[in-house]
Amino acid sequence: MREKIFNDDINLERLKVSDSEALYQAIKSSYSEISLWLDWLTPTYTISSAEEFIYLQMSHWTNELEYTFAIRNNTNDLLGVISLHLFDKQNDVASIGLSLIHISEPTRRTPI
Repeated sequence: MREKIFNDDINLERLKVSDSEALYQAIKSSYSEISLWLDWLTPTYTISSAEEFIYLQMSHWTNELEYTFAIRNNTNDLLGVISLHLFDKQNDVASIGLSLIHISEPTRRTPI
């Protein structure tokens, strides 16, 4: 799997430990909106929790179980995370998980 996919507006790059602070801040800033849907997200969620998640994703990548990418804009702001997982090689399909960060200030939207 490629570790980086990009164009002029958006970058998908393999999630790495240095993303833990940005991931932690994004999750904490969205806590009230997303905690209802995520049983692992409790008031005790810490930056160590974000790091553990990233280490788990790195292990899954190495073992070809899941490929998780940080989504960034062209100024390197973290916009979210996307992963490919639950591979069904017999039927040539996989599941996609997507989490986007709520950004309160106006940003340029890139059409997909």
